[in-house]
Amino acid sequence: LGNSASAQLVGSPVIAIGSPLGMYGSEAYGLITSTTKNEQLIDTNAHLITTDIYGSKSASGVIINYSGQVLGLITDSYSADDTANIITTYAISDMKETIEKLANGQDKAYLGIYGTDVTSEAMTELNIPEGAYVTKTDISSPAMNAGIQSGDVITKFGTTEIKDFDDYKEVISKSQPEDETVITVKRYAKGEYTEMTFDVTLGKLK
Repeated sequence: LGNSASAQLVGSPVIAIGSPLGMYGSEAYGLITSTTKNEQLIDTNAHLITTDIYGSKSASGVIINYSGQVLGLITDSYSADDTANIITTYAISDMKETIEKLANGQDKAYLGIYGTDVTSEAMTELNIPEGAYVTKTDISSPAMNAGIQSGDVITKFGTTEIKDFDDYKEVISKSQPEDETVITVKRYAKGEYTEMTFDVTLGKLK
C-alpha cells in the first residue's frame, strides 16, 4: 500500500486495474487530477482521488502508481453528473486502518454517524462549539437509538475530548463492538448550545 496523503500526487501517472472498464482484468492509464475533495462515510471520512481515466460507471478495483503501490480504491458511489465515467477512488491512506482490521479478522466498532469538523469560521461567526459536527445519523444505528441527531456537536467520547472529526475517527477506530460508553454532545436549542450526554453500546459495522 502506498501513501496517498501527499499533496504532490496531482499530475502523477497511475494505472487503474481490476475492473475499471467494467470487465474483469481490464486496465487503464491516466493521471491524478485532484486529491482535495472529501466524502463522508459512516463514522469516518475519506479523501477522494480523481483521475482523468475514462472508465465504466460500474468500475471497481484499485489505482496503482508505476512502482506498483496501491493509492486508491475505486468507488462508483461518487461522481459528478458531467464526469460520471471518470475513475474516482477513496485514498488508500484513509482506508489502511480498516484494511488492517479486516485482514486480522477484527470487527470494526459502529456508532453510526456522518460528520465533519467545525470550522474556525463557524465557531467565530455562528458560535458553534469545537468538536465533531454530526451531519447525519445512520438509520437504526446505536447513535440514532441513543438519541444523537444531526446538528449535534460531539465534544467527548467516553473520557476522551473531541476537538475535531479526526479525534472522533481515532477514538472510534480504537473501540470495539459492544463497548459501552458515554457520548457527550452540545445541542442547539432555544438560542444556545446545551451539553447533553448519551449512554451508548457500540455496534459492529457490517
